[in-house]
Amino acid sequence: MAALSKVEHRIRWSAIFLLAGLVVEAASLVKVAALSFVLFTTAGVLLFAVGAVLFLLSLLEAGSGERT
Repeated sequence: MAALSKVEHRIRWSAIFLLAGLVVEAASLVKVAALSFVLFTTAGVLLFAVGAVLFLLSLLEAGSGERT
């Protein structure tokens, strides 16, 4: 396996955060309770948001590196 560039490494971490957020959200949908909704809205959405922001930042960094 070849060494990953900095952008590829960040995209891989963003994918991990996105998948973790989806797993938490799917697990919270199994049981209908107030605590499940809190878990869905806090942990699931937070992990998903971190993954999305990290992905967008890595794309911005890759785009700015090509113009130099």
